[in-house]
Amino acid sequence: AGGGAAVSVEGQLGGGTVVEDVDPDEYLWDKLTGRCCMQLKLECPYNNAPQHLCHNAGAESCGECAVWSTPDNFCHTSEDNCYTCGMKLWCAKPPPLLAGNKVCARDSRIRSYCWDAYGTGMCAMHTLDDCATACRSTPECELFTYFPSEMEGSCMLCRDMFDMDPTPDATSRVYASTAAPGPPAADSSKYQVMRDVPPPHPPAQALPPARGAVSQLGRAVGRAAQCDFVEGVELQADVDEGYTDFEGVASRQECCNRCGAHHGCATFVFSEGTCVLLPHVPGSLIQRIANDGVVSGTVRPRAAAVAVAGVAQCDFTPSAGLSGLPLPAERLPAAFSVDPAGGPQDCCTRCRMTAGCAKFTFEEGARRCAYYPGFAEQMQLPLGGKIAGALLNPPDTAPLGTLRGGGAYGGAYGGAGGGLPGAGSGFSLQGEGA
Repeated sequence: AGGGAAVSVEGQLGGGTVVEDVDPDEYLWDKLTGRCCMQLKLECPYNNAPQHLCHNAGAESCGECAVWSTPDNFCHTSEDNCYTCGMKLWCAKPPPLLAGNKVCARDSRIRSYCWDAYGTGMCAMHTLDDCATACRSTPECELFTYFPSEMEGSCMLCRDMFDMDPTPDATSRVYASTAAPGPPAADSSKYQVMRDVPPPHPPAQALPPARGAVSQLGRAVGRAAQCDFVEGVELQADVDEGYTDFEGVASRQECCNRCGAHHGCATFVFSEGTCVLLPHVPGSLIQRIANDGVVSGTVRPRAAAVAVAGVAQCDFTPSAGLSGLPLPAERLPAAFSVDPAGGPQDCCTRCRMTAGCAKFTFEEGARRCAYYPGFAEQMQLPLGGKIAGALLNPPDTAPLGTLRGGGAYGGAYGGAGGGLPGAGSGFSLQGEGA
């Protein structure tokens, strides 16, 4: 879009800071449940036909649609609202966008699915979905580059983006590979065929005997999270996405509870009823800004998460993966890249032994682990095949608000700790003298 600002992406793609001419709104599409095609054109039975004989027609398929408006448009909030807006085509959301105006090269490149280097139009029939499907069916393909305008339909399949080239003469977008979307519902209420005779009512069934009041014994009802607060300080994350906002929050403790209940949340900011959950990023990317009337906080790990020293404790989510790129092989002990894992707990243990690892996935078929930094975001995989995990007790477990240096979070993320206590630069809510 013409008014979009440049986006600075640091560390996500294996290099330094890369400045892209990408509208920040483009990174929001995959956060929606779907999107509404806004493409309409006037179709007439013949040239110069009277307007009353013409009608508006939309795109025939999602791959053909080229007009979407903006992610915050009301029409994208649900399929029903898409029809309320007068549109007829509800489409799946695109895969997560990782970067723009670059393409994988050399060791990072697997192969091209279709490549129109001279812009002849030979690939124009191929859509973003075609490129995504080609990546899913290609071993080792974790992401792909798609060209929507110049070199239209060109598609490059990639292992990673550690080796990349800019595309100054053609618009390109790099997307993460995701699981294939599930099949559509067998019976859609919008297109249901009405039978001539309604089906008979099912026979009445006796009601089950009334039960007494359910005991709350042993249940954690409304359990509050434990947080460290600091007043007059606004914590700011130096990234462009991954935030969750809540309005009408009554207190800082309620904001703390929302962070504690949100997967991956460790840090939040509260002010006048607004609660913002910050993305899970290294301490080196968190800034402290003086701001009266603002309360910042970090969630303490639950007592159950603090395990016996040396035993890795993790939170597992079935049928889930992680966005972004895993830690490169050279960061891992050699045995981890060749020895199959017995199960997700093996990945958990290995993650705790690997500098910079905070999350991981276990691939059930290949019995293989992939290790990720803490800012990787979890995403559901409808077809399964992977289990995502998050490390609950990094090597020197401490409340997240008091990280100073060393360990998988302080040393490997913040400085030269390398996974052992060292001179990292993790942030602290307790001040320099704490």
